[in-house]
Amino acid sequence: MLDDAIKKAVGIGLQKADAEDLLSSEIGNFLPTEYATEFVALVREKNYARELFRTITMPTATFEIPRIDADATVYYVSGEATAPTAKSSLDTAFAGKVTLVAKKLMAYTDISTEVEEDSKVAMLPLIKDAFAEGVATAEEKAMIQGDPALSWSNAQDVREALEGVLKLGAAKVVAYATSLLATIEVARVAMGKYGRGVDKLILLVSPYTASKLRQEQSVLTVEKYGPNATILKGELGQYMGIKLIESPYIPEELTVSVMEGGALTGADLGVAILMRKDAVIIGDRRKVKFESDKIIEADALRVVISERIDFKQTLGVGSIVRISGLENSYVAP
Repeated sequence: MLDDAIKKAVGIGLQKADAEDLLSSEIGNFLPTEYATEFVALVREKNYARELFRTITMPTATFEIPRIDADATVYYVSGEATAPTAKSSLDTAFAGKVTLVAKKLMAYTDISTEVEEDSKVAMLPLIKDAFAEGVATAEEKAMIQGDPALSWSNAQDVREALEGVLKLGAAKVVAYATSLLATIEVARVAMGKYGRGVDKLILLVSPYTASKLRQEQSVLTVEKYGPNATILKGELGQYMGIKLIESPYIPEELTVSVMEGGALTGADLGVAILMRKDAVIIGDRRKVKFESDKIIEADALRVVISERIDFKQTLGVGSIVRISGLENSYVAP
């Protein structure tokens, strides 16, 4: 069981002598693959982005995958004609590549000796859930808001590690049109060929924009889907077949201050991302590592978890479109 694997990794629930041996000789335990997978599944439950986007297991720390840069060309060849002499563009369609490089994310908690001694078994689900929640939040923040070029107040902010969809969407930006829904349609047109097939499209919006969309009669809200519908986490409805996803990490304003919880300045309010679900990929090394050590001066145990992931765009410009100025008449709640 996952609880038993975590118990072994951090030394909780063991006899004192065994725990001391573990701390001195086995610091840095990887969870076995089956338990690491189970923990990743726990994180997936809490991180909307992991449900939305493709995930690939990285067999090495640096892993290259083909990038689709163009459509394959299809030729007409009559019955009498020979094969076309022109070189097929099938090769050039996959000429690009995406290099995934594992980035390390870490979280830790300090547990007082008294708590450990008095509540050993009850602590396990708390530790597991706390770490899963922390990792999920960090991943989702990084996958949406991540931008190493911005000046985050904490140099070790997880958003320093990855380029999220807000950053990737900067290559194709659409401004507010005549209405909220009209702007979504303009953004879809701006996607070009990537705008075809609405079943592949998602619109990521802030909680405020989500509340506005729920009031639109043209939006099919989830309670009207029917009993056999598949509903994604955070999904609030559909518009023209596009799934509308609410995320607390889509900011109302694209400034570091606001993304770090600061007050709105009122500039270009209302941000959203219209994108193909397969426009990005999560590279996952799958190894979840627990470490523990004694903090002697505090009479406590420090438990640390780390993972290594990457997040990259795999489709071309237009597969991710950033919308700005959705709420021209915004009134701060």
